[in-house]
Amino acid sequence: MDAVKPLAGVKVVELSTYIAASSCGRMLADFGADVVKVESPSGDGFRHFARAYKTPCSEDCNPLFDTVNAGKKGLVLDLKSGDGLAAFHKMLEQADVFMTNTRDKALASLGLDLDMLRERYPKLVIASLVAYGEKGSERDRPGYDTMTFWTKGGYTHDISVENEGHYCPSIPLMGAGDIACAMGLMASITSALFAREKTGKGDHVSISLYGTALWMGSMMIESTQYGHEYPKKRYEQTPVGAAYKCSDDKWFTCNVVNFPKDYPVFLKILGHSELLDDPEYNNRPNMNNPEVASHLIRLFEKSFIKQPSTYWKQQFEESDLCFEIAQSFNDTLHDSTAWENDYLFKLQHPNGTESTVVRPSLRSENLGIPEYTRGPMLGEHSAEVLEDFGFARSEIDKLQAEGVVKAHS
Repeated sequence: MDAVKPLAGVKVVELSTYIAASSCGRMLADFGADVVKVESPSGDGFRHFARAYKTPCSEDCNPLFDTVNAGKKGLVLDLKSGDGLAAFHKMLEQADVFMTNTRDKALASLGLDLDMLRERYPKLVIASLVAYGEKGSERDRPGYDTMTFWTKGGYTHDISVENEGHYCPSIPLMGAGDIACAMGLMASITSALFAREKTGKGDHVSISLYGTALWMGSMMIESTQYGHEYPKKRYEQTPVGAAYKCSDDKWFTCNVVNFPKDYPVFLKILGHSELLDDPEYNNRPNMNNPEVASHLIRLFEKSFIKQPSTYWKQQFEESDLCFEIAQSFNDTLHDSTAWENDYLFKLQHPNGTESTVVRPSLRSENLGIPEYTRGPMLGEHSAEVLEDFGFARSEIDKLQAEGVVKAHS
């Protein structure tokens, strides 16, 4: 069966930098949208960001940039020039979606404020990715996911484990909060496009890094008002949800959720079925008591350390219990499940280098697995994009001669 691209024919003009909005555009492109990434003459700063992660970021080998910009066409346009802004408006006239993470005050300085866009382009879906929200005293602050999502949202402070009095905030994970926001923004965009089919009207949809952090952390945040405390101390964690070191130095984690059904099996595997007859240790609420938790964790530690993680894996698999052996990020590059489900992809760069890159996990049976096309080089499709939007060759040449448009050399 031929692939059916759900968003075929949808034109997206993306004015984005770095990860959050860019990865939303990448997923829209995967689902068939025609996405044009508009960059300033200096380009998206994310083109050079990978140096901090010991990763190539040359023009012909830039896997981190490719991951969030695959499938797009690239246009360099100087929006600070009158002709460049006029060209941009001509694109918006034909676009279905305008997506950006540019802050309001920067958009307003270009005359692209929200009120003007809604009035001038009533059928346009305007999608904003913001840091702190569209209201309040912090609405104009700059923000990245490591700060706004991870640090302000509570994760950096609270997901660490305090062990024997030693504590340090965790390291924020670059891009993880961004991509969570991108998936939410994609859902909002596609919903707005669906609604437009019925009403003929566009919409303004938005999502924030901070709001997404709160939504994702809702269960932890809400429970703290009733005395549930973070960060956790090693010996005050949930004994049936903690990580345990094995004889091969790997960490084995388990999660006994269906307590009445799974706890007896868990205890049998560890050789401590006698605890089922002890009212202090045979019920889940008592494990909130630090003394009970500490006793059980220390007891279970002595069991797990006797065998390698592969032994515990076999025991838990045979008993159909939920578990995982803690993997590093590097371990996932070799994980069979990741390859079997096409979550990983071997990308050949123009310079001949091959990288393993991650692809979005969104799936559509009718679409199949989208083709992976690397992200655009700076200005790679400038002339092609403008021709697609109805510019004459003479107009394009004039804009290039004036430096308003930059084509890849």
